[in-house]
Amino acid sequence: MTPLLFCFTGWMEKYRGLDAQQDELIGGGAYPDEHGVGGEICNFVECNDGNTYGFFESGDHQTNISRLGASANDEWIDGVNVVWMAASPDDGKRKIVGWYADARVYRHRQLFGSLPSKQHARDRLVDYKVVAPASSAVLLPLTDRHLIVKKSRSWSGQAQCWYPDTSVPEVAAFDRQVRTLIAGEAPALNVQKAAVDTNQRLQVEARAIAVVTEYFEAAPKAYSIKSVERDNVGWDLEARRNGEQTLHLEVKGLSGTQARIGLTPNEYRILQDHIAGIEPDYRLCIVTGALSNAPRLQIVQFSPETREWRNTVTGVVAQLGIDPVESAFVSVTTTE
Repeated sequence: MTPLLFCFTGWMEKYRGLDAQQDELIGGGAYPDEHGVGGEICNFVECNDGNTYGFFESGDHQTNISRLGASANDEWIDGVNVVWMAASPDDGKRKIVGWYADARVYRHRQLFGSLPSKQHARDRLVDYKVVAPASSAVLLPLTDRHLIVKKSRSWSGQAQCWYPDTSVPEVAAFDRQVRTLIAGEAPALNVQKAAVDTNQRLQVEARAIAVVTEYFEAAPKAYSIKSVERDNVGWDLEARRNGEQTLHLEVKGLSGTQARIGLTPNEYRILQDHIAGIEPDYRLCIVTGALSNAPRLQIVQFSPETREWRNTVTGVVAQLGIDPVESAFVSVTTTE
């Protein structure tokens, strides 16, 4: 598996330099705080050689690349996904701002033989710690910087770089989210691409409901379908047929082809009840490619006897990965 390295820097919008650029470096450590400049300011400049060069402060000036798979005598390791994180000036939380895929990470900082771009020269940058093809560097726009890197125990803490310990279940779930993000899909659950507007989301949801309704109403199933979408019962549709138990259908629509969905707390509770055998008539219906000419329907059901999920449309065993996340509602009351 491709190793992941999380590197902490100051916060910028573009990371394409400061001199003659309308951008600023916020945070990132004592030196940037004092001088308003740091080595990371050109982390997303496409250089003359087709590469991009990354910098992060690491205290003792060494990166423990042995934890990424390098030998003790190696000066660098290739094939690392470097994830850049920074503290948001809005709420102070560390958030993913971008990444380099397939990067080379050095144990010690490297000096430029000749400066790789005019912007590096203008900003007088002299060293770097990571290099990757510019085509593999992705910088998230401000509106897409949602994914939070915790600073608590087993997480990044106050360290400038972090090697995630996937033996910790919560960290392993986060690791999967990040890998999904780098692979080009939105991370699981409540991190969505900002480009998908409300109107399209509503179209996707409506199409998914229509696909599931058509499937259950068609012969020979011939169920009668009732919408309970606004009733907050933990599912969207109820399918009835004479003399049989009513099926509870939770419907999720996706515009893409990967079946990764988010569940509200109430929906997740019903899913857990289904696994426990309390809600045997529950079905999870996922429609991918909802707005395409050939949407794909998957209906999964858990069997307490075999402890397996099964796709009831195809009859094959299904694999479900469930990654719970934390959330909270906070209210503030002030007195005059």
